[in-house]
Amino acid sequence: MQYPIGKVAKAFGLTKETLRYYERSGVMPSRREENGYRFYEKRQLQNMAVIRRMQNIGFSLKEISALMTDYSGERLFDKLEESIRVKEEELRYQTALLEKLREDTAFLRERGNYDRPFLVELPVRYAFYFDNVEMLVNDKGIREDIIRWYGRMYPALGLETLRWEDISLQTPRRIGLTVDVEGARASGFPVTENIVELPACRAVEMVTIYRQEPEFFLGLEPKFREFAEREGLRYQRDLHLIPNFSYTESDGRMLHIVRIHAPVEE
Repeated sequence: MQYPIGKVAKAFGLTKETLRYYERSGVMPSRREENGYRFYEKRQLQNMAVIRRMQNIGFSLKEISALMTDYSGERLFDKLEESIRVKEEELRYQTALLEKLREDTAFLRERGNYDRPFLVELPVRYAFYFDNVEMLVNDKGIREDIIRWYGRMYPALGLETLRWEDISLQTPRRIGLTVDVEGARASGFPVTENIVELPACRAVEMVTIYRQEPEFFLGLEPKFREFAEREGLRYQRDLHLIPNFSYTESDGRMLHIVRIHAPVEE
């Protein structure tokens, strides 16, 4: 029995153009009547479930076409195992993302955590710096890395680094992205020559609202200094500003929830 393209598309919840795309890809070629109308035979429609299932587990139409026209059991099972590995990696990433998001949401929602310095233990982290836009645009290696990193942005976080001695000056800050090593492994971040490893350390952390005010950084220093002196600690050179989320207030101002890390030592 023969089925016209319109009825087949309707039966499977597809468009005619999708079926034409299947045909161009070699997955499910149609037959033509003398008047040029496409039609399909029953055995072709029986393949539709297989085609859709293979798509859902990650096969491209090109791969499906190759497997269906040049069939090899070993080749099929190799591709299935490869698909399993890809899905497992994606599941690890999604699990890490959800866990990180859950932790951040619970912590940042609690207003008592804001504007109050406290001591934390930071794990080993990777930092990917692109010091300026010119470097990002002109350096091919950095450009390729940033595309891959932005593709896995969360649990990666934005990063701005400046030195304590420059806090009162209008000096450029290093900008980039950072992610802890565990998050990098779960998320498949590329570790390339452009990556800097930030060692595990103790740090004073403060969560605050950054309103992009000029005196913002000057106001940080007394709070951090008072806390460090009370704990018998001294700062290392760098201060790390990590934006978490942004939102707009009723007056139209864009505000940023940020974590600030100041590595310390005894």
